[in-house]
Amino acid sequence: MHIAIVGGSGFVGNVLADMLLGRGHEVTILSRNPTPRQLHPGAQLRVYEPHNFSELLLKDCTGVINLVGILNKRMLHSDDFDAAHVVLVKHIIRSCQAAGIRRYLHMSALHANAEGPSEYLKTKYAGEAAALQAENLDVTSFRPSVIFGPRDSFLNRFARLMKLLIIPIFPLACANTRFAPVYVNDLAERIVNSIDDTQTIGQCINLCGPKQYTLEQIVSYVGQLLGKNMRVISLPDGIAQLQGRVLDFVPGKPFSYDNYLSLQVDSVCAQSDSLCATSMEDIAPQYIKS
Repeated sequence: MHIAIVGGSGFVGNVLADMLLGRGHEVTILSRNPTPRQLHPGAQLRVYEPHNFSELLLKDCTGVINLVGILNKRMLHSDDFDAAHVVLVKHIIRSCQAAGIRRYLHMSALHANAEGPSEYLKTKYAGEAAALQAENLDVTSFRPSVIFGPRDSFLNRFARLMKLLIIPIFPLACANTRFAPVYVNDLAERIVNSIDDTQTIGQCINLCGPKQYTLEQIVSYVGQLLGKNMRVISLPDGIAQLQGRVLDFVPGKPFSYDNYLSLQVDSVCAQSDSLCATSMEDIAPQYIKS
């Protein structure tokens, strides 16, 4: 197949492109950036504008994977979550329908819900629902917990912050929130395997790794890998909220109030879900180093 990966120039997209190409598929990366920092050498690049997404971008494609997602909105851009997670999805759906493309795979988020505590979770659900309800479209949605692997923005973010600290004390909001981190290669394999698996059509597939950790345990583990005797300080809830509101105004937003709200829900799977095999301990020591 010829697969278009929307938002495919980043961490997950490059792993996914490599796996697709390795299995004989043709890959076109659709990116907002005409000069992305990461672009698989075997993939084509097409540049899109979110509000001008048309079927011409999907020329010759037979399937679409949408990876677009943001964790924070820009200052003074209150509609960023809706634009990225809902409006763009509807543009892509219409373009697929106009181009006669039936297969559409969608990246959602674990516990995306219309009644979710954060804009992130609410808009992720709204985009997923729009895709699943679309006519003439064979949709599979993937709902991963946090994703780790080389070049991730999860473990690497904590590692970068720790390296900047003069005093080995790490103040942490929502330290008891639980996660089941999923390895990016496991996620990519599930997506690729689902492309021609008709049994996954109409499904929302939850994806978690084999182990659960509190956020405090994850941060402490990163400190161990860096060789730092890091003391993690769990912030009281009121201070955590305040931290999120203050950091909303910091460039790069290492944390935000919407992040705080998302962290009110444990990012773990149910016992009935099929878990991925690879744990953080299998992979993280290869790329988190002192």
